[in-house]
Amino acid sequence: MSICSLIWDGSTHTCLDSGQYVVSPPFCQPRDRSGSYGYSTLIKPSMSNLLWKEKWKRNDIGFHQAVSHHLLRRFLSQLNLPANEKILVPLCGKSHDMDLLADLGYRVMGVELSRIAIKAYFESRQVKPSREKRGRFIIWRASNIEIWCGDVFDLTANDLHGIRTLYDCTSLTAFAAELRPRYIEHFQQTLAQPTQILLMTTESADEAVSNSALMVDAEIAALYQAHYQVELLYGQHSLLYDPEDPSAPKSMMDEKVYLMSSHTSG
Repeated sequence: MSICSLIWDGSTHTCLDSGQYVVSPPFCQPRDRSGSYGYSTLIKPSMSNLLWKEKWKRNDIGFHQAVSHHLLRRFLSQLNLPANEKILVPLCGKSHDMDLLADLGYRVMGVELSRIAIKAYFESRQVKPSREKRGRFIIWRASNIEIWCGDVFDLTANDLHGIRTLYDCTSLTAFAAELRPRYIEHFQQTLAQPTQILLMTTESADEAVSNSALMVDAEIAALYQAHYQVELLYGQHSLLYDPEDPSAPKSMMDEKVYLMSSHTSG
């Protein structure tokens, strides 16, 4: 594997730039401080559809980031996507990542359960979207961004016709661990082939393993390797706040970027 040194906010970090991978312990082990899953610093916790809608209703959205992911632009180029490619963004909320993807010339298909989140997304941009019903979904559309209001598990291969690229910024672990294999399998069956998935994760740093940021998490490998080639593009130790408990001290986390390429892509 190729190792490089990064300068980030005045500190030197070791990161994995590209290459083969080794496997680390599961990323979903509970953290000592609170018992919450270690991946939760930048993500939505596992919850039922009803609870997720209630969080948006109460504006309990500490997981929402006010800017686009700082690594998205850098690593999206590694997918070598053609202009105007359509990118699927599951559990998109009102993410600024959709703006960045659209600004780069791609078409965006977000999927979000909460109508409140979708309404807030377009209102904050002073855009009045069109709306249409398709199956179990209501599609909100403006320019090259459309957001499907509904459950991702209701998406069919027909709904995703021609889409080969999925951007997953923490949506995987919005699901309980027992639902994650179903989530992976659902898109493996419904997305066009060959498929590429750009996956962003924030994982508990394993204090017993000095280079845990340079290792593919064991659960990630187990979930994806049957259908995809798993490549760790980037790994870095980062000191981060937990938005669910901002008064707590920062925790050391492993911030990673994975690229999954379906085996059928050659």
